[in-house]
Amino acid sequence: MLRYKDKLILGVDAGNYNIKTGTQCFTSGYTELLGTGNQYSDVLRFDGKHYALSDARVPKRDDKSANIDFLILTLLAIAKELTQHNITSGSHSIVLAVGLPPAHL
Repeated sequence: MLRYKDKLILGVDAGNYNIKTGTQCFTSGYTELLGTGNQYSDVLRFDGKHYALSDARVPKRDDKSANIDFLILTLLAIAKELTQHNITSGSHSIVLAVGLPPAHL
């Protein structure tokens, strides 16, 4: 993660098998929790629902914008990276550095 002026620049590689950032790598899988998720250490609360990482990968996709799966995984990556850098909760301006495979350009 880089800081430039008042922005945080974060690279996220949303792969079909793993999600990678500058300091994190985790399986491209999550589960929606039925409760609040208080029993988990890493929980994303988004749009009234609770999510946690899982070893069960989401299905492989060429179009990762087709549903919410990779949005949830990207939000989890952002949260893990902010935690890694001891950035407290609040409002932050984040620029995502993402890319496409050369075949898609």
